[in-house]
Amino acid sequence: MAITPLDGPVSLSNTLQIVEQPTLTYYVDPATRRIRGMADGLTAMQQAVEIMLRVERYRWQIYGPYFGSELDGLVGLDSGYVATELLRRVRDALSIDSRVVAVEDYQYTYNNDGVLSASFTVKTVFGDIIQTLEVTLT
Repeated sequence: MAITPLDGPVSLSNTLQIVEQPTLTYYVDPATRRIRGMADGLTAMQQAVEIMLRVERYRWQIYGPYFGSELDGLVGLDSGYVATELLRRVRDALSIDSRVVAVEDYQYTYNNDGVLSASFTVKTVFGDIIQTLEVTLT
C-alpha cells in the first residue's frame, strides 16, 4: 500500500533551485546611532560581525541561544588564558553565519591597566573586515 501517490523514488534535482538571498538590512550609522537607509554586501556584513561580537550570548531573549559571544566570562581571568580563549570564542560566535569564511591574523596586547586588546581579520564572502575587541581583566 503506497503512502504517497508517487510510484518510485522522489527526485528534486529537476525542480529544486537554490537561490542566494540578498544581505540587505537596515544600516545603523555608528556615529549617530540612527538608521540611515539600507546596506548590502560588505557594509551589511561589517554591521553583522559587530553585532555578533558585541551581543552577550544568552542575555537577551530577542536573540536565539546560538547568537552572540561569551566575553563577560573572561573578566578576571589570567591574561594568557584570555588571549587564547578569546580567539576561540570569537570563532564560535561568528561560526553561525555562513558568510564568514575564517578568522585570521589574530594579534593581542596586554597593558598595565588590565585590558587585553585583540585585533583580527574576519574573512567573509564579500571581503575582509578588520575587527578589534577589548576585554578588561581586572
